[in-house]
Amino acid sequence: MVELTDCPCSGVNLPRFVQPVILAMLAEGPLHGYLVAQQLAETPLFCKQPPDATGVYRVLKAMEQNGVLRSDWEQDGGAARRRYALTDKGRSCLAQWRHTLIAHQTFLADLLVFLRSADKPSSSSSSSSSSFCTDCSALEPFGNLFPAAGEASPGGDPARLFSGAEMDTHTFIETLKARALRGAPVSREDILRLLAIPPDSEEAAFLGRTARDLARIVAGNEGRVWSAIGIDCRPCSMNCEFCAFGERWGLITEPHEWSDAEIIDAARAFVGAGASWVTLRTTEFYGLDRLCALAKKVRAAVPGGYGLVVNTGEFGPSEARAMLASGINIVYHSLRLGEGCATCFRPEDRKATLASVRDSDLRLAHLVEPVGPEHTDEEIADVLMEALANRAELCGAMARINVKGTPFESREPLSDLRLAQIVAITRLCGGVRVPDICVHPPVRQALDWGANVVVVETGAVPRDTGECSGEWRRFTVADAQALFREAGYAVRE
Repeated sequence: MVELTDCPCSGVNLPRFVQPVILAMLAEGPLHGYLVAQQLAETPLFCKQPPDATGVYRVLKAMEQNGVLRSDWEQDGGAARRRYALTDKGRSCLAQWRHTLIAHQTFLADLLVFLRSADKPSSSSSSSSSSFCTDCSALEPFGNLFPAAGEASPGGDPARLFSGAEMDTHTFIETLKARALRGAPVSREDILRLLAIPPDSEEAAFLGRTARDLARIVAGNEGRVWSAIGIDCRPCSMNCEFCAFGERWGLITEPHEWSDAEIIDAARAFVGAGASWVTLRTTEFYGLDRLCALAKKVRAAVPGGYGLVVNTGEFGPSEARAMLASGINIVYHSLRLGEGCATCFRPEDRKATLASVRDSDLRLAHLVEPVGPEHTDEEIADVLMEALANRAELCGAMARINVKGTPFESREPLSDLRLAQIVAITRLCGGVRVPDICVHPPVRQALDWGANVVVVETGAVPRDTGECSGEWRRFTVADAQALFREAGYAVRE
């Protein structure tokens, strides 16, 4: 057997990544030098043998001289011990490492696709900011092999190396992942090929694993909760066939509206529990002036860095500006499956509102919804393309809930596997441009296949026959966080 112990292919240079690992450890708080060495030994960089303590102290000294670390002496009843902490330059350096490694991971993904082609002969035919630390703008183990972020990779775009139609499914998925990490757009044909994969196949499982890998990179492996408050519960004359609020169905017999105090209390509870977004959801005719006034009150009463979202009717550019002025920064709006058939809304009106969001400073959340088993690959692809074309920053998929008493009550539900597959596709197609991918209702399989956002909602819910006094289906923020942990996501408390 050929020994490759000392060859670069063995990964012997990996310990030279010790600097970003030290920076990441100290980002959690100051540490004594011996603890730095101890924690380094537990990382994958030193899985075969622990680091040399003297060498670790040399690295720490060099990092301090470079200004990314500072140290002081701590007297704790015995001998004084030197303690190391990050400086502001060190935090910038850590941020630059993240940017650099993501860019280089993109190159590696491209390279792996190219190397994989060696087994299949028939198949062949973000720039760094100057404000960051410049000492780690290039990774030493690889010299000048890597291009700067935003430059072309050696060998070019894998899409130019292969014809998608000629690639096997695994290589096709790997190529799309590489493109996703560069922020490259996908085509409708790419989406259709992914949707055509049988959800229970090995290829779908590979798609799911690839999407989960992407979530670790572009979402920072963080699970996030989207909270929603249904403000008004009343019959709606638009009569969407999947919505419990349609006045023709007669399910809402006692109109009700939450008070400002009730809304603020719910928002405060959601934010306090760890929700990343608070959504004010209204019926079509609640009124934008009222909604903007309410948003101002919520912002004033509930401090925090959460996203304030509205989910309401159609609007134009002037209304978008008013929303921004009131503290709203995100709009949930979608071109829904069956628009104009299962709904009374004109697709062009929905698209006009999407354009108003896109052309403003508001951010867009747009799921592929409400999905049933009868929806074709073409329909799903068109809605996803609409979300991506309008620069949605949160995407994903929502399964249709067939509410008793609506025209859809006797329809078959969407399978969890198919829902998870659509979620995985939105992750792969969104890439770095769409960091957050949502699944609703919460399905563990979808989390395993790339979703990092689930919804907790209360009040008027169009997927129920009445108003929910607590959380819909008793699914709380704590339940969502527990589900994330089970799926291997980090949760910000």
